[in-house]
Formats: sequence, C-alpha cells, structure tokens
Amino acid sequence: MLLDGALIKAGDTVHVSYLTANRDGLVYQRPDELDFDREQSATHMTFGYGSHHCLGSHLARMVLQVAIGTLISRFPRLRLAVPAEEVRWNTVSIWRYPLALPVAW
Repeated sequence: MLLDGALIKAGDTVHVSYLTANRDGLVYQRPDELDFDREQSATHMTFGYGSHHCLGSHLARMVLQVAIGTLISRFPRLRLAVPAEEVRWNTVSIWRYPLALPVAW
C-alpha cells in the first residue's frame, strides 16, 4: 500500500500519533504557529478524545492559565531576544519544542 508517497508492506508496523492531529493544515490555519488569539475552529486533541480524554485536563488548563498569566503580569515586556525565525526547534521526534528560547524583558 502506498500512503502519501510511503510504501507500507504487509507486516510493517505503523504508528498513528494523535499528537500530530492538532497540526493538520486542512483543519487549522497556520497550524505550526502558537497563537493565543486563534479562534478554535475545530475540536483539538491536546488532552485526548472521548473515553481517552485526560481526567486532569481541567486542572492542567487552570495551571497553564495561572502560570502564563502570572508570567505576563510579572514581565509585561517579555519578548523573544532573537527573531522568531532564529529559534531552533526539535525536529527529530513528534514532540515539538524549542531547543532554546532566548527572551528579554
């Protein structure tokens, strides 16, 4: 079977990751950008879905709101210390995070 240009043979192991679902360009505009003002256009899968939904999702959201809100309140001029295009990202796994995040305030 050929799937998006990749040959999958009988017996091959295929890993389907829900982690990439939130970065589907057919569903989300600019899926690779972190945009706190983005209107939610579809249900995201950050905390799973259905019977696999994370029980701690409400607590996690509350903690993130407090942490990010406190950071912005404490450092209102917080900004990247380099142009955004110079931030290097992890590219060797499905986990997406910056390798370093130089900031100034």
